[in-house]
Amino acid sequence: MDDTVKKAEAELRRTDMDLKTGGHKKVFDKLPGIDKLVAEVLASQPNHPRLANLIATLKTQKEKAETKLGKTLTLQTDIEGYLAEQMRKADAGAAEKQREEEARAAAEAEKRQRSEAEAAARQKRDAENREAEDALRAYYTSVEKTINLAKAQPGLKDQEIEDHLTATDTLRTQLPTMSDVLKKYDERKAADSLGSYAQMQLKEAVENADEWRKQAAKALATAADSMLSFPRKSQGADVVFGQQIAQIRKVLDFAARYDANDPDVKNLQAEVASLEKGASGKIASTKWEDHRNAPANTAELAAAGMRFFKGDKGWADRYTILAVSVKGQWTVQKKNILGAPILYGIAVNVAVQKEEDKGQNQARVFDGTLITVEKEGVKPEPPFEGFYVGGNWMVNADSVK
Repeated sequence: MDDTVKKAEAELRRTDMDLKTGGHKKVFDKLPGIDKLVAEVLASQPNHPRLANLIATLKTQKEKAETKLGKTLTLQTDIEGYLAEQMRKADAGAAEKQREEEARAAAEAEKRQRSEAEAAARQKRDAENREAEDALRAYYTSVEKTINLAKAQPGLKDQEIEDHLTATDTLRTQLPTMSDVLKKYDERKAADSLGSYAQMQLKEAVENADEWRKQAAKALATAADSMLSFPRKSQGADVVFGQQIAQIRKVLDFAARYDANDPDVKNLQAEVASLEKGASGKIASTKWEDHRNAPANTAELAAAGMRFFKGDKGWADRYTILAVSVKGQWTVQKKNILGAPILYGIAVNVAVQKEEDKGQNQARVFDGTLITVEKEGVKPEPPFEGFYVGGNWMVNADSVK
């Protein structure tokens, strides 16, 4: 079919030469043959790329010949119909292209709007994340010291334990607020957020606040158990028993404030009560011993002993001095290089009380040696200048005469 197109194009080019030389009649006569060729192409290949140009040229040459000759030529090819159809197709194509452009523009606008909406949502989410993170950190800062103190083990000093108890009590009152802060943080944070150190610390506090108190109770119970080693041995036979028991009881009272249901704390409290009861019974049955194996002037020596203890700040400031009993004869405590005595001593017991002993009707007894002044030619007689302390125990205060 390309040959037909080429032949029609060649014929039309010749008509162009004919028209230029005044051969309008010749062109008028040739056009039906050319029209036949164009009709063949139109029938077989209506979409041939050069067909439109052929028909347009055919129309032009026809109009020139008709105008020159004043005649009308009827051709087989529906030139006007073809051109109208081409115009319609062109218009349809233009409309389709416009629709495509509009659709593409709408798609681009939608994409742009979606991108802008996503960016705005992302910015909003980032802002909310920052706001949530800032709120969490601000709250954590306000309770950080309390959390750090609560999860540490308490010391053994009263104030250290009180501070630790206050921290754990404060932490427990903060748990509802803490849980609420964490909930809001989790709700506002992005799903893929890794959280923060503050979040981890707050979660740890929420999850372990009660456990930290229990651990503190256990730690204090362990300390109290260790402190009981001496009272268990003495069973109340020495003057420090009461002091030790009082300190141990205080530690166990602190432990019970952390966890009153801890079995170790309960068992130790029961043991302390048993030791106190046993010690009280033993002390109540232990009597003050009067003078024994003493010199003839025992009363004078005992009175001198009383004057020494009441006049010594180390004793008088700490105790009420109740009595002195002489427990033996004078002994040489020190000699000079020649073997002559320069210091004498005499064995005594001294009964004393501290303020806390009075309510329990108990007294403390110290045994030891009252000593004279150290000098050449010293004699075994008062005044006394010092006291070598030996052992100690508790007695029933009513027995002290």
